[in-house]
Amino acid sequence: MVSDEHLRVARNWIARAFRDLENARILADADPLSPNSMWLMQQSVEKGIKALLITYGVEFRKIHDLEGLQQSLPENSAFRKQEFDLQKLTDLGIESRYPEEADELLMSEIREAIETAGQILALLAEELGYETS
Repeated sequence: MVSDEHLRVARNWIARAFRDLENARILADADPLSPNSMWLMQQSVEKGIKALLITYGVEFRKIHDLEGLQQSLPENSAFRKQEFDLQKLTDLGIESRYPEEADELLMSEIREAIETAGQILALLAEELGYETS
């Protein structure tokens, strides 16, 4: 059984995940050439997965590997079975931090990644029982 404290902490993490995603959207709209929206996008998914790990009582390392985090979820997690290209989202978040690689990001890639992150967070929030409205 999940403790009230685990739920409180997990809800804080998922709330921060949604804020990061919203900030990624705002930044992508305001400054399409800024690669920082990709870092925020990656961080939103990372925090969302970590919220779910907290709910299941699974300890996690401080890593940015979205696939690795997904695979750390217990077998009964609905999100563990989802097939998103989490490696691509991880790569976009990391590559966006380096000028040579960030300069090559296309606006279509940025929008698609942010859209995918939104779908992922919706699924995570559903599994957590977190109201997003």
